[in-house]
Amino acid sequence: MKALQRWLNWHLVSMVLIYWHLDEKGNSKGEPFIAACSGFVMTFGDMWFLVTAGHVLEKLDELIANRFVKVVDSFLVDSLGSQATHSNHIPFIYEATAEKRGYQHKDGLDYGLVALNSNDRRLLQANGIVPVAVENWMSQDVDRCKGFALIGIPVDWVSHEQRGASDGLNVGTLLASVKRLHEPPEGAEETRYERFIGELTKPLDLPHGLEGTSGGPIVGFYDDDDGLLKYWIVAVQSSCLRNRYIFGCPIKLFGQHLYDGMREYVEMLKSPFVTCTWRSSGS
Repeated sequence: MKALQRWLNWHLVSMVLIYWHLDEKGNSKGEPFIAACSGFVMTFGDMWFLVTAGHVLEKLDELIANRFVKVVDSFLVDSLGSQATHSNHIPFIYEATAEKRGYQHKDGLDYGLVALNSNDRRLLQANGIVPVAVENWMSQDVDRCKGFALIGIPVDWVSHEQRGASDGLNVGTLLASVKRLHEPPEGAEETRYERFIGELTKPLDLPHGLEGTSGGPIVGFYDDDDGLLKYWIVAVQSSCLRNRYIFGCPIKLFGQHLYDGMREYVEMLKSPFVTCTWRSSGS
C-alpha cells in the first residue's frame, strides 16, 4: 500500500503559505502558522493549472486580505511522490496570482484553479509531476470503477520545525480507501449539482480528521479492455461529514464546463498586455 501511495503521489502538489498573526502594532505574535493545501495539476490546451477545492482558495483570499496576518513565505511542494528527484520547494507567491486564479464554491460545485507560468511548469515536469490531461476526464466512466481512494494532506501531518540555521517543513500524505455511495447519507446537504459521494472503508484516527485533504484528488480504479488495472482522477475532494463520508466535485463536471470556455481565457493569459479576473458562473 505504501508503494502505491508514493506512486500516486506523483499527481499531488501542495501550495503552502507560512504566516504570522500580528498584534495592533503590527508585531508578530505566537508561532508561525502553516496553510498546506492539497491539490494537483490539470492541463487545458498547453496551459497548466493548479487545482484545489474552491473553498480552499476562498479561505486563502480571506487570509491574505486580513490586516492582522502577514505571509512570510509561500511555495509549491512537488516532492511527495516516488518519482521526485529533488526535494527543493518551488517559490510561488500566491498574492501575485490574483489575476490568474478563480474558484467556484456554490450548489455542489467546489473547485479552484491557479494558472501556472512556464517556469512553474518546467520545474514541476523536472520533478516528475504528472498533470491530469483532458483525455483523463473526457473518456472516463465512473461506473466502470471497482474501487476508489482519496489522496490528500491532513493538517495533522503538517509541521514546521527549525533545522539548524534554516526552517524545515514536514508533510505527510494520506491514501484512504473509499466506497462509492449512490445515495447521500443522512444529514448531507442537498445540492444543485451532482457530487461524488463516498464512505471511508476504515475510520481515520486523527485529531482533526480529514481537515486539510480538501482539494486532493479522488481516484477511481478500473480494468481496461485488456484486463490491466488503471485509474482515473474522478473528483476533487470537497467536504466530509462526521469524518466518515466524503464529497467531491466531479472532474468531468467542472472540466467540461471550463473546457467549453477555456480557449479565450487561455489566450488572454498568454498575452503580456492583458490582465483579467476570472470567475466561473457555474451555469
